[in-house]
Amino acid sequence: MTQATEVSATGASPGQAASATTAASVWSGHIPALDGIRGLGVILVLFFHYGSSTMALGVGTSVLQATGIGWSGVDLFFVLSGFLITGLLYDAKGKPHYFKNFYARRTLRIFPLYYFAAVVVIILAVITGYGILGGSNPIWVLLYVGNFQMAIEGGGSILDHFWSLAIEEQFYLLWPMIVLSLSRGKLMLVAAAMIVISPLVRTLLVLNDALELAVYVLTPARMDGLAFGALIALLVRGPKGIAPLVPWAWRLGVTSAAAFLVIVIARRDFSTSDPVILTAGISLLTIMYASLLVLSLSFRPLQLVMELPVMRWFGKYSYGLYVWHPIVNIILLHSPLTEQIGADTLLEVVALVVFAFIASILVTLASYRFLEAPLLRLKSRFQ
Repeated sequence: MTQATEVSATGASPGQAASATTAASVWSGHIPALDGIRGLGVILVLFFHYGSSTMALGVGTSVLQATGIGWSGVDLFFVLSGFLITGLLYDAKGKPHYFKNFYARRTLRIFPLYYFAAVVVIILAVITGYGILGGSNPIWVLLYVGNFQMAIEGGGSILDHFWSLAIEEQFYLLWPMIVLSLSRGKLMLVAAAMIVISPLVRTLLVLNDALELAVYVLTPARMDGLAFGALIALLVRGPKGIAPLVPWAWRLGVTSAAAFLVIVIARRDFSTSDPVILTAGISLLTIMYASLLVLSLSFRPLQLVMELPVMRWFGKYSYGLYVWHPIVNIILLHSPLTEQIGADTLLEVVALVVFAFIASILVTLASYRFLEAPLLRLKSRFQ
């Protein structure tokens, strides 16, 4: 079914169908602001991890404590991924090699770095004997189900941050079939149902005394971010484009941010160890980030911020930074090697953390240059 006839089947007139096709074409190309959103996501995660590492080394300030909210950068990634992937799949409906092209492109983008980093870590664990895998079986990670192992056994591995990549990969396995099978209207209903079900799952898990980590990393409990992104991708491909979403983005964005702030003040905490943050807090942040996505595509001042070269630079290397920086951090800042390097004074701690950050950047750039970029060029064969 072509895109135009599908829209008509949902009750739109031929003119509206043509408008929907035009609206879809607007979102099918490269959008610079989305690079900046991706950059913001990884910057938040970097703040979280480097702030945590600095405090673990004995430096504690209110500024560093504020970096704790950086864990929510993953939720921004989920919203953006849902938006991009759903848009790509929906625009590809009715075209040849729907599954082949999608999975080939995802494989070229995701697998090489994921598996290379995992193998490097496994080799380091064997050679150094530092116990950086924390007793976890890396087979779970290699099968993209490391989040389930964390939910069952707890964390403690140098590869724990791969949980979010596992959720996205599980999403990639099922969502293409759903998008191909359903009309735009039905897809929006599915996305809306996921948005409702996910916080209910988190709440039920909390009420049944599930591990905090299980609530945080299990796919059914974290699919609302992906669903919000998917819903936005489908809505902007409607006859009226993004315009109807903008007023709602302002209202919901401001309201959700204010409500989250009220919770933080009342609970005096914004970490996921607090059950209210773990349930309602994540939902509010997801709504806020979904609103941010819409406004970054429609509100010119915010769009300009997201299009800044520094934001787009972080966006370009966000995947490599996300994969490599926790690995470098743990080896340099949270292993027996840290004691050998020595960091007793404030200046030494700051120098060591800065060194770890620079090392993460260098590893990321080398990884992109010699591993990712050559394979990314092959994506053009699977348009």
